[in-house]
Amino acid sequence: MLTTIRRYDLEKDDIESIWVEIIFVHQKPILLGNIYRPPNSNAEWITKFESMLTNVDIEDKEIIILGDFNIVLASRKIPAKWSHLKNIFNLSQIVSVPTRVTQTSSTLVDHIYSNEPDNIHFFSVPKYSISDHYPVCISHKRGLKSKKKIHEYITFRSTKHFNENDFINHISQCSYDSVLEIDDPEETLLSF
Repeated sequence: MLTTIRRYDLEKDDIESIWVEIIFVHQKPILLGNIYRPPNSNAEWITKFESMLTNVDIEDKEIIILGDFNIVLASRKIPAKWSHLKNIFNLSQIVSVPTRVTQTSSTLVDHIYSNEPDNIHFFSVPKYSISDHYPVCISHKRGLKSKKKIHEYITFRSTKHFNENDFINHISQCSYDSVLEIDDPEETLLSF
């Protein structure tokens, strides 16, 4: 069982952020922060962010910070203050591929930072989104610990007698109107 607590005490009014503490049984908690830095932010934003991180760092816990920082990491215009901030708090940036892709540009502006990067099993940036930003995702090593299964069953459908033309004909005659009207993806899949 996973216990989480919203940490309002770590959030600042002038930084768009949400902090959550993830509590594990007999293990050190993780502080997970989601941050948004507006693109028109000035250097003062980094100073405010540093103040917030100071309060987070005092907790002496593993820190993972995800979000849209609107700082292009592949450019030469990375503020020196930002690089210094990462060093002060011993934060490693995990993402290495573009996260905002348009027809004319491809930039890495959505970051994942950790003060214990060895605990990140892997990261991914799935190539789909409802905006022009791809999501950034991680898998933490603590999430990999699971009970051993005694048996594992694999079920599959035989394609020995599969007729592709019959299948295409059958699919083309189905009505999808009801499927397209459902908002919930799980219900849509069941209906389909």
